[in-house]
Amino acid sequence: DLPDLDPIIPALELSLEGELFIAAFEGFRDVAYADGFDDNGNQKYAIGYGTQTWMGQKVTTTYPAKADVTEESAKVEMVKHLEKSVYPYIKNHVTVDLSQQQFDAVVAYTYNVGAGNSVAGSTQFIAKLNAGNYLGASKEMDIISMGQGNNTWKVLKGLMTRRAKEQRLFNGHSKGYTTNDSDWNTCEGCPRGVNESANNAYTFTNGYSDTSFTTKKFY
Repeated sequence: DLPDLDPIIPALELSLEGELFIAAFEGFRDVAYADGFDDNGNQKYAIGYGTQTWMGQKVTTTYPAKADVTEESAKVEMVKHLEKSVYPYIKNHVTVDLSQQQFDAVVAYTYNVGAGNSVAGSTQFIAKLNAGNYLGASKEMDIISMGQGNNTWKVLKGLMTRRAKEQRLFNGHSKGYTTNDSDWNTCEGCPRGVNESANNAYTFTNGYSDTSFTTKKFY
């Protein structure tokens, strides 16, 4: 059973702790970096705290200029993205009550995988959440990412860590918004029996029997 949590505030809004939670995982960058691919296989880029648009325009290798990207302006862009894409998506798709911690965790997860991806593919996150299966939903938080520039599926250590913390926050763990500990094994949906390769990514071993993860696409 999940612990008793305070009901969510009427207005859908990320708490300050939730904002810091997302910022800690995204990290601040003032230079554009590769951030997945679009449906046509074109490289996408992000900047600041992981936003793929800046002042309403698509982030590229040359836009925006580094001088224009500060931590303050990046947080403004993060809030814009939350208000334009993440909050409306959650409001339109989540039909059950959430605590503030649960809401913050769902926002962090949706911010990372993209509005729409949390209900797409084989993941049953939204379906189980709306069915009231909160613990089951937390295990559906997708951890799989396609490696940059190739067609091999990899389990990224960073995603395993982030999902573990989001699940922990969602399920009301006492560590709550903590992001700087090494306890990623609390990720109940994450695969076991994996080896870390030289490029800091995890690949499946024969000892991992749950092949359902190979059908999940993160980007």
